[in-house]
Amino acid sequence: MRFFLIVMFICGSLFAKETTTKNLIENVSSIDAEIDWTEGVVRINTKIPYTPKTQNIGRIFDEINNEINDNLKSKVIKVLGGIKVADNYFVKDYYNAYTEKRYKLLEFVEKTVFYPSVKKNSEYQGSAELPLYGKDSIIDIFFQNLKKVEPTNYIDFSKDLEYYDSVVIDLSPYPDFSPSLAPRIYDEDGVLVFGPETVDYEIFKKTGLCFYTKSLTAAFSSPRTGKRVFYIVPKDVKGELNTDIVIFNEDSKKLLSNRKTLTYLRNCNVIIVKP
Repeated sequence: MRFFLIVMFICGSLFAKETTTKNLIENVSSIDAEIDWTEGVVRINTKIPYTPKTQNIGRIFDEINNEINDNLKSKVIKVLGGIKVADNYFVKDYYNAYTEKRYKLLEFVEKTVFYPSVKKNSEYQGSAELPLYGKDSIIDIFFQNLKKVEPTNYIDFSKDLEYYDSVVIDLSPYPDFSPSLAPRIYDEDGVLVFGPETVDYEIFKKTGLCFYTKSLTAAFSSPRTGKRVFYIVPKDVKGELNTDIVIFNEDSKKLLSNRKTLTYLRNCNVIIVKP
């Protein structure tokens, strides 16, 4: 069943009362790390045992910090490798196959922010973060030269139709959906409705293609949610890695009939909810 909803500003203010965003987190428990898809950041933790020594305390502390940072950096590369680029590729697939992208990824890792290590009982603990978006984003490595596409096949010039300034996609019925750097939305005929090819590249690089969250309340109060929201439950998810979304043709027509909507969608005003 499909649902449509235009949320006016007064309704949006009701959702805004909830201040805590429920972040969509992909845990990498094997190496004590996570991908926070809501904030667009990779977080890594590590710890090493410590045996107190009375000699050369300064040198020992430097050695501990160097070991922690080396450990964190190697973990960052592993976490990045497991990030899905699109429907059938991980970052590690490019890392292994293309020397140029490997060098660029290693340069990107240098943007990692290392936090001061903390001594706790008989070990030192360290943590680091790497933002996925912003200046010199990871997006530059994979999507810089994409050919642009404008989904105009549903535009109807015959009458004054409703327009929307943002889209909320509720994936509650699809627990297998998996977040990626470039989720694409298609209609039932396989025509691209939304993706990296349809948006403003600079906005895509700065903020990511969409806003991910686990909460519908957070979705309707997110910075990308406007005053005229198109809310939809899709028909299906697809792609080898379950990263792409299929919406009904009827929904595509309602969403894209007015060219004005395309202007807002170019600003990456899409919110994906995966509880």
